[in-house]
Amino acid sequence: MWNALVCGLVWGGALATSAASVSDYAVRLSAISQSSPPQIILTWPADAAATNCLLYRKLRDDSAWGSAVSLAALATNYVDSNVEAGGAYRHDSGCDHFDCPLTLAYGVLPGIDLGVGLGGQFEERAETHGKTCSETGVGDLTICPRWKYLEQSSFLPGQAVSFTVKIPTADHYKGLGSGATDFDLTWIASEKIGEKLQIDANAGYSWIGKPKDEEVADIFHYGLALEYQLFEPVQWVGEVFVQQETTSHAETAFQYNTGFRWAAWDGLTFDAAAGSRISGEAPDFTAMVGLTWVFGPEKKTESK
Repeated sequence: MWNALVCGLVWGGALATSAASVSDYAVRLSAISQSSPPQIILTWPADAAATNCLLYRKLRDDSAWGSAVSLAALATNYVDSNVEAGGAYRHDSGCDHFDCPLTLAYGVLPGIDLGVGLGGQFEERAETHGKTCSETGVGDLTICPRWKYLEQSSFLPGQAVSFTVKIPTADHYKGLGSGATDFDLTWIASEKIGEKLQIDANAGYSWIGKPKDEEVADIFHYGLALEYQLFEPVQWVGEVFVQQETTSHAETAFQYNTGFRWAAWDGLTFDAAAGSRISGEAPDFTAMVGLTWVFGPEKKTESK
């Protein structure tokens, strides 16, 4: 729902890390939990350059990590049976992630536009014993055609569909991307009520590419947003959105964003918003700033 060139930051994301070299700080860890018997099965790809392997564990709300479990240098799995069904455990550490995407959208035909996005990203990962690791690189390339097939009427809201392809241009060896191609199909509905209020709703499904040696799930997502014209030219914008992985043990993530949109000049709009998670596995805090610049030749009409 945010049509903008966005520069943003995310705090509270999570990556599992076990450093062997600067280029191999991020370990692609997969976890499968089961309740009978209660256990968590961890798997990860082997690292031929590893000299040792230490696994740390803590409860989700604990501030300190427990004692390390020493494994063979070339170990690729571990079964954690010291768990209770219904408990929450986190085998990871935190990271700060910054994105600076650039998106260009072009009106191909009336009601149809094509968007192409690419940008840079920076990530700082907190490791055990107070160490940190930083990685920078380009993000993934996205291509997104959008079709507005229905204008708002007295009976129905305006409606559109968008289809997004994410091409893996980010370096997955640095942990900046998955290295796989993703697809997303989203339905969008918009209803303007009076002169000041607009309601937007969306629902979609993401087909997540399967990286080698990693288990991932597709995602069903939906959201609701409100836009209210406080005064000319400032709008308040708020949204709540939900992500649900299509696996039986996945936890639904609820998040919110709220902020303001300022139409500074004709064709140039600034956005600023902040948000957090309501529940589930989601960033503790997000912040976004961006701008939208609409440009191009004006359509001229002749009078007779």
